Amino acid sequence: MKSILFVLEASEFGGVEKSLIDLISILKNKETKITVLSIYQCNKLEQMLSKGIEYKHIFSRRNIQINRAFKILPPKVLSNVFIRGKYDFIVAYQEGMPTKLVSGIKGRNTKRYCWQHNDPLYNDNNLYYFLTKDKLLRCLMKFDQCISVSNYIKNHYKIYLAEKLDISVIYNLIDDVNVRRLSKAVSTNNYPFEKGVKFCCIGRLSEEKNFISVISTIKKIKDKNFDVNLTIIGSGPEKSNLLKAIKTNNLEDRVKILDFVDNPYMYMDKCDVVVCSSKVESFGLVVAEAMILNKCIISTKCGGPEELLQGYTNGLLVNSVEDIDGGFYKMQSIKNTDKNNKHESITFPFSKANVSQNIVELFS
Repeated sequence: MKSILFVLEASEFGGVEKSLIDLISILKNKETKITVLSIYQCNKLEQMLSKGIEYKHIFSRRNIQINRAFKILPPKVLSNVFIRGKYDFIVAYQEGMPTKLVSGIKGRNTKRYCWQHNDPLYNDNNLYYFLTKDKLLRCLMKFDQCISVSNYIKNHYKIYLAEKLDISVIYNLIDDVNVRRLSKAVSTNNYPFEKGVKFCCIGRLSEEKNFISVISTIKKIKDKNFDVNLTIIGSGPEKSNLLKAIKTNNLEDRVKILDFVDNPYMYMDKCDVVVCSSKVESFGLVVAEAMILNKCIISTKCGGPEELLQGYTNGLLVNSVEDIDGGFYKMQSIKNTDKNNKHESITFPFSKANVSQNIVELFS
């Protein structure tokens, strides 16, 4: 029986954890034993894993002393202490602690893969634990393969490490059939707004998502006598600041924040415009999911979305979040958003059919 170990930090449930669940769905079979090891306990991740997938965690919660230990101790010591058992494949599915931990594994019969989700030119999550780029590069070169989730991330790693690393690209897998199915699910939670142009933002409520600027955009559009509203779906540290901005701009009847939901697609399906306002996106999960549902999309030029939206007729890229209102006015004048022009027949490069073959070959 083939055995695979995935290692990630998982201090909270987010896009990385969700993408891992989708990836595992391709590999799960009777001949493969899959284990997920998270540095920190993540109950949501454990609940979302399908039956038969073993889940383990090392620590119950974040602690600054744990970070310092991972910074000081060499990879070999960390792997000897925290990774037990023999595996055919071990995957560092996240930068930082997982990458350092897995890099210390030695064994001719074990293949080690390193997944790259973050833009190192924006914020290198590895550097704290490796101290210098030279040490990081030596560590990454020990892996059998490094995999970036987009060409954007691959190219930035090439720049960051001076072209010294061989990197493959495998897009995050989107189960397009399931996304469409879930978008039509019946829910007792009604969409917050019935009338007007419905904007929607989905993601972690964090500073880099820049949702606070979308609230300002709604204010500007409203002040020009457009009937618009905004629904934000997610949880995170910026919630109090977002609520304050809503109140300051007198938008309590125009902007609503809903907590994270397992099925955001039914909300996405009901909105008119999906907005990606991020400062940086390595892939652009929400953008990809919105494409599958044939939604109008306005996105900042923040990395992954530029790559995904090439050739997508209902998508509009803007230089910065300050230009989203201009994008809205432009989109109103474009008559290419016929709802009958569905994309069900199109196979996107991140769809399950396309990514599955790459994943299966990687773990063969």
